[in-house]
Amino acid sequence: MVPKQERQLLSLSKNETRVLEALKSHGPVSIQGLVKTTRLHRTTVYWPLGRLQERGLAAFDLVGKRKRWYAVADPFSLLGKVESTDTQAIKGVEAIRRLYNKALESKRTDRVLILEGTKAIHSVARKGGVEFLERWHIRAHEKGIIVESILGEKTLRDLANQLVHAKVVKSLARWRLWVGYTVPDEFIDFDATLVVFGNRAILADWERGYAVSIENTEIVALIKSFCRAYKMLGKKIDIVKYIKTIAPQ
Repeated sequence: MVPKQERQLLSLSKNETRVLEALKSHGPVSIQGLVKTTRLHRTTVYWPLGRLQERGLAAFDLVGKRKRWYAVADPFSLLGKVESTDTQAIKGVEAIRRLYNKALESKRTDRVLILEGTKAIHSVARKGGVEFLERWHIRAHEKGIIVESILGEKTLRDLANQLVHAKVVKSLARWRLWVGYTVPDEFIDFDATLVVFGNRAILADWERGYAVSIENTEIVALIKSFCRAYKMLGKKIDIVKYIKTIAPQ
């Protein structure tokens, strides 16, 4: 059984995990084979399988007119490389703050991508600190860093309705542009955040106080493929304009 912590870091639901494990153990396999192996109803298998395909974790070959599904990558074994020199597991909120500040070393006009689970923005503000978020936004803005976010519809509403701390909303509103891609909440129903910049990625769970800093080329490429799939599925918006238009003054 894959530990819950790893599922959260990779944003995999229980059914996605069951399907992926079946593909790793028994692929290439037909839909009927997946139903038998996972013990999920046929209609239930299609959704997690489609999600895995979108993320580049599953694919199929045609054998005659039938699809045979297989696992493209093994994210769990990649996470297991945390002892390597280019991938590091860390604990503690202060250490996570230092990792986030690494993104501020990006050059002007570089892009920093942030994927936030539906519960994450409140955890970051509560555990990381409102002042920390405000300073991070100000410093990124002053350096001219381009920030993109993948976020749930609920997170966007919380920002607009100022259910997130007012200082955080204010620090976002001072930007000229903050690009966002909104996706249905069930796509990112977790409490972790992902920050991708340059050739580095940070997976962080502020609530529990742990993170993984990744500079492994193979893993970062896999994570970027996740993000591209989310961006393709999401609705592109100008978060700053949205906040200024919708949020109470």
